[in-house]
Amino acid sequence: MKLNFIINEYFLLTKALQRSYKSKKDPFWKPWHILDEKLWKKLNNSLFYQLINPGDYGLYTSLEVSNPKAEKIYKNLIKQTKNEFKKIFKTPPFKKLMEETQAYSKTVQQRWSKKEKDIYSFLEQITGLKIPNLKPNIIIVHPKLSCGRSYSEIQSIVWGHKEDWNSYSTVYLAHELLHLIFDYYKIPLDDLSHSLIELISDNELRFFLNKGGKYFKENDISVGHDNLRSIEKKILPYWKKYLKQNKKNIIEFYTQMKNI
Repeated sequence: MKLNFIINEYFLLTKALQRSYKSKKDPFWKPWHILDEKLWKKLNNSLFYQLINPGDYGLYTSLEVSNPKAEKIYKNLIKQTKNEFKKIFKTPPFKKLMEETQAYSKTVQQRWSKKEKDIYSFLEQITGLKIPNLKPNIIIVHPKLSCGRSYSEIQSIVWGHKEDWNSYSTVYLAHELLHLIFDYYKIPLDDLSHSLIELISDNELRFFLNKGGKYFKENDISVGHDNLRSIEKKILPYWKKYLKQNKKNIIEFYTQMKNI
């Protein structure tokens, strides 16, 4: 598996505008509030303003805008949209955001590269699955955007989050990769499979990288999704027995846990 780390400036901008609206009390976003008000007054009735604030669909929009093939199809629309984007790219808030995102991306890549081989070996051992030859795009955003999500349909992961504890970004990149791996092996995306991903990455991989730890907590910070905790605690005794098996198969274990 080869990770392709990228920064998509179009997507970075749309996510920043969305987050600034939700984080009005954070002084970091104050310049963005001012910028958004200016855009609203100037462009609120335009298609462009709808494109830069469309929720999760913004990922697909931004990738299309930066796609040369799409530009041929939507020539006039994308030309107009790109021109508006480029104006905002020159503003001080965006320049600052981009510089900090580039520095963050470099750090994330360095930490991942340092442990990459060990992580793949660990994941193969604990799942009993061969790491598939995928080449996902890792779309890095500013850590204050608190993004972490995989998109199997376009083989992409969006990532950007502050380091809540040691190895945080590395652990959660592995978490999102496991979503792609599970999808590759046709393991259904449901609360049980998500709970297994958390046991593998958020817990066992965290223990492995940090040389120890406790289930579901790191430095008094809750680890994992609260809504999955009851499932994880229910299957934890079975999980510990699974870890002692010489030959592991996470697909078989998933099927067994479906029936308890």
